[in-house]
Amino acid sequence: MSNTSGKEVILLHKGKDIGKEVRALSNVIMRYIESRYLPRGLDRITVNNSWILEYLMENRGRDVFARDIEDEFSVTRSTVSKVIEIMEGKDLIQRESVNYDARLKKLVLTQKAYKFYDQIQHKQSEFEMIILKDFSDKECEMLLSFLQRMKSNILKYGFCEEGRLVDDKKIGKKH
Repeated sequence: MSNTSGKEVILLHKGKDIGKEVRALSNVIMRYIESRYLPRGLDRITVNNSWILEYLMENRGRDVFARDIEDEFSVTRSTVSKVIEIMEGKDLIQRESVNYDARLKKLVLTQKAYKFYDQIQHKQSEFEMIILKDFSDKECEMLLSFLQRMKSNILKYGFCEEGRLVDDKKIGKKH
């Protein structure tokens, strides 16, 4: 809610809080995938790990860095740093120097990651079919367009610098 010209504005669409619905959907998706699809065991892969593995696999012909993960998944630098550390500990990725800039470390999949990726890829496609059941191609395109526009709006008007999310710790200091 915000106050504009003395009038209270309620940001709901026909009685529904769209942001809350998107978050609830995200939670349901995460729980469903974790309970039904991901490999179990000591090196249990999380949903986020599987999406990062997929992204790295799709981009294996180019150097991918932590900053690319930040941009692709709209997460902060500190979050990416923690996830990379955890994934290294699980022997899913490793960081390697690049010959054109000693400061940069590219993210590289391990053999173990390739093994898990093969298991995960089929299950992710199956899940996409489940969540998009009874949607037409046009509806899927529209949904993707709406989601991308919502994300863009948040990045444009939210707590961001140069189109990137700002770490929570910085928000209080800068804004």
